[in-house]
Amino acid sequence: MPETIESGSRAARRGRLHLHLPDAQHFAHQRPGDLTSYIVEKARRNAIVNVYPIGAITKDSAGEELAAIGSMKEAGVVAISDDGRP
Repeated sequence: MPETIESGSRAARRGRLHLHLPDAQHFAHQRPGDLTSYIVEKARRNAIVNVYPIGAITKDSAGEELAAIGSMKEAGVVAISDDGRP
């Protein structure tokens, strides 16, 4: 079963450090600011711990072209990463 904001926040509450870094297959067709806003709002309604979104540095984490970092920051990302793809 895929992890949700609710299940991830329950795991974090039990004391496990929980990070979910960008994964291109999950948001290749999303506008970064829209996806971040969705995560922030869903977490506000459903998470039982603080949720801090991490955005991709490059589009689709492909390392070719920078992502829309400014719009992701405005929407609420607190860090950026291409999740092990230097």
